[in-house]
Formats: sequence, structure tokens, C-alpha cells
Amino acid sequence: AIAAVKSAEGVELIDFARLPELTMPEIA
Repeated sequence: AIAAVKSAEGVELIDFARLPELTMPEIA
């Protein structure tokens, strides 16, 4: 799954299949 994450640099696409440990409150 891919999710758009708002960051200081803008919107980033995060692939949770490759980054399963990534968890941020910014994720909508």
C-alpha cells in the first residue's frame, strides 16, 4: 500500500510494503 504523507518538504509517497515500521501521526 502507498500513502501520501505530509512533510516539511511537501507530500511524500510512502510504500508501507517496504517501510512497515513507519508510523507517523501526520498520516491522514
